[in-house]
Amino acid sequence: MTYDYLSQMKKIFIYALSFLPFLVFAQNDLKIGQWKSYLSYRYAKYVTQSNDKIFYSTEMAVLSLDKRNDEIEFLSKVEGLSDAGVQLVKYNKFAEILLIAYNNGNIDLVKKDGTVQNVRDIFDNITIIGDKKIYDIYIENATNAYLACGFGIVKFNMVKGEFDFTTFTNALVKNIEVHDGFLFATVNGKLYRTKNDAQVNLADFKNWQVLGAAQGFPNNYTCQSICSARGKLYLGVNDSLCVWKNNNLKKILNPATKDHSVSEISAEGKNVLVTMTFKDITRTWDARLFAVDENENIKQVNNNGCFQYIYNTIEDEKGQIWLSDYSDPSPTNGFKRLQSADQAVCKTFTTNTPFSNAASEIAVADDNSLWIAAGSVFNGVYQRNYDGFYRYFNGKWSNKNYTNDFILKDGFLDKISDLHTIAISSTTKKTYIGSFWGGLLEVDETGKILNHFKAGDGKSTLQNAQGDLNSVRVGGLAFDKKGNLWIANNKALKSISVLTPEGKWHSMGENMGAQLIYQCVVDPINSYKWFARTVGDGGVLVYDEGKDIASESDDRFMILNTSNSKLPSNRVNCLEVDLDGRVWVGTDNGVVYFSCGSSLFTKQESCKGFLPISVVDGIPEFLLKYNNINTIAVDGANRKWFGTTNGFFVQSPDGREQIAYYNSENSPLFDDNVLDIAINNRTGEVYISTSKGIQSFKTDALAGTSYQGNVSVYPNPIRPDYEGSIAIKGLAEDSKVKITDINGKLVYEMEALGGQAIWDGKDYNGRKAETGVYFVFAAYTKDIDYPSEAVTKLLIVK
Repeated sequence: MTYDYLSQMKKIFIYALSFLPFLVFAQNDLKIGQWKSYLSYRYAKYVTQSNDKIFYSTEMAVLSLDKRNDEIEFLSKVEGLSDAGVQLVKYNKFAEILLIAYNNGNIDLVKKDGTVQNVRDIFDNITIIGDKKIYDIYIENATNAYLACGFGIVKFNMVKGEFDFTTFTNALVKNIEVHDGFLFATVNGKLYRTKNDAQVNLADFKNWQVLGAAQGFPNNYTCQSICSARGKLYLGVNDSLCVWKNNNLKKILNPATKDHSVSEISAEGKNVLVTMTFKDITRTWDARLFAVDENENIKQVNNNGCFQYIYNTIEDEKGQIWLSDYSDPSPTNGFKRLQSADQAVCKTFTTNTPFSNAASEIAVADDNSLWIAAGSVFNGVYQRNYDGFYRYFNGKWSNKNYTNDFILKDGFLDKISDLHTIAISSTTKKTYIGSFWGGLLEVDETGKILNHFKAGDGKSTLQNAQGDLNSVRVGGLAFDKKGNLWIANNKALKSISVLTPEGKWHSMGENMGAQLIYQCVVDPINSYKWFARTVGDGGVLVYDEGKDIASESDDRFMILNTSNSKLPSNRVNCLEVDLDGRVWVGTDNGVVYFSCGSSLFTKQESCKGFLPISVVDGIPEFLLKYNNINTIAVDGANRKWFGTTNGFFVQSPDGREQIAYYNSENSPLFDDNVLDIAINNRTGEVYISTSKGIQSFKTDALAGTSYQGNVSVYPNPIRPDYEGSIAIKGLAEDSKVKITDINGKLVYEMEALGGQAIWDGKDYNGRKAETGVYFVFAAYTKDIDYPSEAVTKLLIVK
C-alpha cells in the first residue's frame, strides 16, 4: 500500500485554510546555531574606566556598568571575546581601547566600535616557560602600554597590536610605571628603573638599576606597589605608604595593623587611593581604604559595611570610588561603588547569574527549568566544593548553598559538600541531588530542600563509605520507567539503594561487596541498572534486581571490563542510553555501546559490545579513540553528543559519521574540558558545562513523537533582513516535510531531525524563495496504517 500524503494534505489544507493563523511557537531567544553564556558574575577583581563606563574583570569574563544609569552588560567569549579566564582589564582613554589580559597571556583589544582584536604573541610563545600572566599595565599614551608579566616586561603597541620589546627578568614583575622619564618596575620585591630612552637597550635587564641606599631606600626593603601622581612616586615600602622624590623616601602612612600592608595604589581622580589588606592572602577581610589629597592629607574611607577585601579601586571624575571586593566566601557581588571618599554611601551591584562557574552535572525538568549541581569528584575523591546547586527558571537564577540555607550550613561534619549528581522525577516533579560527602537531598520544584537523607537517619538505607565513615557518598542517580530512583551508594557495604515513588527505601548488593560505583543509567528495555566504575578495577557494573525489589535472593550482577568485553579501557567515565535502548559507555580511550537484550546474564559471550568506526578526513578509526570521554548526551534525532577533554563531538545516531566538532579554537566554547552536556529536546537548547563555566548552544533537533503536534514555523513571517534558518516545530518523529508555493508547486522537501525540520529558505536550485505565502505539509509515515499529518503556512517577504 502506498500513501500519497501530499494530495491528502491538500484536502485537509483546503478545509482548514481559513482557520489557520500565522503561527510563531514559543521558545527561548536563541536562533539555531547561536550560543549563550551562563557565567557567574559574582566576584570582581580588577576595575578600570572609560569616560562613560566602568569595566570589571570577573573570573571568566568582563562586566561593564554604565556610569549614567548603572546598566549592566556582560562581555564573554560568546559575545565575541577570544578566550575565557580573565586576569585583568585596563582601559586606554587616549585610544578608546579596552585591553583584556587572560590568565594564559592571551590579549584582546576591544575597540570603541565593538570589534575585538586578538593578540596571541605571549600565549603562543613556546620559549616563555612558566608564568605568562600579566600582573600590571601602564598606559603611556594612545599607542604605548607597558606590561608587567610573570616572565618580564613588555612594551606593547596597542594601535598595531604589536610588541616593541621584551625584557626577560627571570622573575615575576608585579608593577610597572612611567615616571619622570624613567621606567620603574617591582621585581622580586625590589624597585628597578631604567631611562625610558630610545638610546637605551630596554630589552636587556642589565640596563635596569635596582634602587637602594644611594636613592634613599632602606636596606633589605620590600616594595609591593607603585603609582606615579602629582610629579611624585607613591610606593608601598616595607608595608607602609611612602613618597619618593629627588632620591628622598618619606613615609606618610603606616600599616593599619602589623598584619596589614599596602596592597594597591591608584591615582585616576583627585585623590590617591591606597588599599591596605592582610599580608596573609587567606585572610580576606578587614581591608582598609585611604584617600590622600594633593596636600598629602590622609583620610581613612569609612567602610560602612561596604567592603571586606579590596582588590582594586579607581576614582572617577565625580569623585565616586569604584572598587572590586574579592571576598571569599561572600554571597553578595563584589561590584561596589562609594559615593565619595567623604561620604560612605555604598551601592552594591547584583547580577542575575549562577553562584559560581562550577558545574558538575546539569539536568532539565519538564517545566524547562535548568538544574545544576556545582560539586565535583576527581579520581574518587571529593573536592570540598560547597557551592551547592543552582536553578534557572523563567530567566531567573536561584542559588542554594551554605550561605543561604540552614541544611547546607557551615560546620565540618554537617556541611554538605560536592553536590555533583542530579536527577529529576517526571512523576513527582521532585529533584534529587547527590553529595559525595553528605548523602542525598530531596528538593521541590522551587528549590526548597524537603529532605536530607544520610546514613543512620532512620529515613533511608544509605550507608557510610567503607574506610571513610564520615562520608555518605552518592556517586550517581537515575530513574527507571516505574519512577524508582536508583542510587549508587559509593563504597557502602550495600552499594545500591532505591527510593520508590511511594517513599519506600530498599538497599541491595551485599553479595557484591563495597563497590566504587558512580554514574547510573537504566536500560529501558530490560530495566537493568548500569553503573560506571571509574576508579579501582574499573569497568561497568550491571545489576538486575529481579522480580522482587525487596529481596536480594533473585538479584544478579555482572562486571564488564576489557577482559570480557570490547571496552577500550577499564576507566569508565560516563554512561547514556539512546532512543533505541542502546547503552553507550564513555572511557578515557573512546566509546563502546551495548545492545544486549536479555542475553547479557545468560549468554554474556554474545554481548561483548560494539566499537563503532568513524571516518574523519577519509581515515577510519574506532570512535573517538584516544579521547577522554567525560559525558554523553542524546538529542531528539538520536544523535550522540560526546563531551571530552578536547571539546565536544556530534555524531550520527550510529556514531559512524561526524556531524560537527566544537572546541575552544573554532567556536565560543569556553574551554576544551567539557564536563557535562544536557539537552532540552523540547527547545533544542544544548547546555554545556566546561571547566570555565556554563553555556548553551541551539541545535536543530527536537524530540519527536509518533503523532503531529501543534506544528508551527519560526520565525513567521520571514522578513527581508532575516538571514537565519527557518524552523518547523511540533512534528512527529522523523516526519517527511514538503514546502510548496500557493499554487502547489514543490519548492523543497526534507526529513525532520526528531520533531523539528530546518529550512534555509531556498529552493532546490539554491535560490531564495520569492515573496509569498508557502504551505508546509508534514506526514509521519512509519506507521502506514495510521499515518499522521499536519499542515501550516508561512509568509516570506523578500
